[in-house]
Amino acid sequence: MDMDMQELIKAEPKQLLNNIAASKCPKGKLEHLSPGGESEELKSQNTELASSRSLLPKQ
Repeated sequence: MDMDMQELIKAEPKQLLNNIAASKCPKGKLEHLSPGGESEELKSQNTELASSRSLLPKQ
């Protein structure tokens, strides 16, 4: 095996772990906000803003 092949084999598990960590990142942020109930409040505000934005005239 040459060095390039060894590096590819070594890098693949790291890439998989990084993909898993990246997918968990938004979940971790929500869990961080959850204890105060802030995340639910922010979600409802976001929904309200999105609906009011759709009512605005398009420019």
